[in-house]
Amino acid sequence: MPNLKIDYTIRRLQKTGGSTLIVSLPKDWTEKMQLRKFDEIIIVATGDGVLHIIPKNLTENNNSSFTLAVRGNESAENILRDYIAAYLVGYNTIRIRFKEEPRGLAHEIRQLIRRWLIGVEVVEETRYEIVTQCLPMHNSLPLMKAIERMGSIASNMQREAVSALEEMDRSMAPEIQQRDDEVDRFYHFIVRQLNLAVSNPLILNSLGLKNTQDCLGFMLITKSIERAADHASAIAGIAASLPSQRSAVLDRIVYLGYVANSLFNKSLDALMQNNKDGAKQVIAETQEVTGIVNQLYLKVLEKTKSPTLATSYRLLLENVRRIAEYSSDIAEVVVNIALSKPLALTT
Repeated sequence: MPNLKIDYTIRRLQKTGGSTLIVSLPKDWTEKMQLRKFDEIIIVATGDGVLHIIPKNLTENNNSSFTLAVRGNESAENILRDYIAAYLVGYNTIRIRFKEEPRGLAHEIRQLIRRWLIGVEVVEETRYEIVTQCLPMHNSLPLMKAIERMGSIASNMQREAVSALEEMDRSMAPEIQQRDDEVDRFYHFIVRQLNLAVSNPLILNSLGLKNTQDCLGFMLITKSIERAADHASAIAGIAASLPSQRSAVLDRIVYLGYVANSLFNKSLDALMQNNKDGAKQVIAETQEVTGIVNQLYLKVLEKTKSPTLATSYRLLLENVRRIAEYSSDIAEVVVNIALSKPLALTT
């Protein structure tokens, strides 16, 4: 495997004024950045001990824009997929340009954007174009607060889905499933902030992250929360279709559903408290729970006479197992973040 070649420059610190240390900037870099005498630079210290030097003019001219050209036969859902991709990458201004007058399509797109994304405003609209602005919300809605809200919604969905199963309440499913949209909105918002942080030390610093390695960890956490919410929505849907009759197997599934929800909450608590030992406990308990779920899965195959009911029970157990496993995934990242350290430069 070839050695990675890293382009770097070594400078010796000089002392001025008796106590102040100074260092010169590489000439090639200052010329590339078009820096002159008396120009201002921003120095950002991240938690891993690294200093980032950023020309101030780059932060003042960061209104990146993207134009999404819409073909005449595209659906609102397909347009939204491209729009979300641009949003996640980190564009500040996103224009949707239509080849022909969109009629009702523009209204449908606006509704979908409001449904799926946080911090987007329509700032201009003409017959053939919608101009949207993605607001910089990482200061008003900090990363950990956004994750905490997202996790709380997902946890409530799980608990209420299992409660609907326990009470044989078919009416709860639509409301629980609608809240999955709110989880998705937070997911898109957080991923956008993390993508921006990877390339912008100022945002990395404002999010309270030590290094870009942590961005990957928090992306995995956010994805795990989003997927756990999907499984809660699936449980609610199955609960709405089950016959109104109790069984010992169903009672056992309900119990395991509450246990999985407890593991999910413990994993979030470990994250918020940076509790490595608590995270390890979640991982150990998840292994026990998944073993019990797998044993019950086999019993369902053996003892449930109705093929339709057996299928529903198996799907419920699969969703419960996945919630527990995503709790373990979150806990794994908590351990990794607690032990993370900056990458060392090697020659």
